[in-house]
Amino acid sequence: MKLKNIVIASVATLSFGAALTMTSKSVSAYSSYKSIPTAIRGYYISKPGNDSLKITKHAIVSGSPLADSYFYRVTKVNRSGHKYHVHAHITLGNTTYFTMKLSHYKKNKIYSAGYTYTKTSKAKYHYFSNHFNHAYGY
Repeated sequence: MKLKNIVIASVATLSFGAALTMTSKSVSAYSSYKSIPTAIRGYYISKPGNDSLKITKHAIVSGSPLADSYFYRVTKVNRSGHKYHVHAHITLGNTTYFTMKLSHYKKNKIYSAGYTYTKTSKAKYHYFSNHFNHAYGY
């Protein structure tokens, strides 16, 4: 009878230890940054959405070809797995704070606000921004 109690106690102890290690792994998967990580910096184009993103260390510039571009100043970035929550603000008369959600689901792809953005070169990004994309076959 005592052997049975010892076995049950040891199994319970091992289970509790395994549960603690599993929860500690999920907690360490959450990271916070003061600037945008290098993994998602670059130039992105969403051709179906007719939109572009320029992601730098401390800013995100969003715009459409031959239209306005909006400059968002990044204050903090939270990352959990492949999802990034970018806390930023924009000043257009008054300051507006918001969170932009980015999903970095492939090496050169980002999903945000219903559109898939593909990473591209600086030259293609500027060409896309300075031309109306439907007239040039994009």
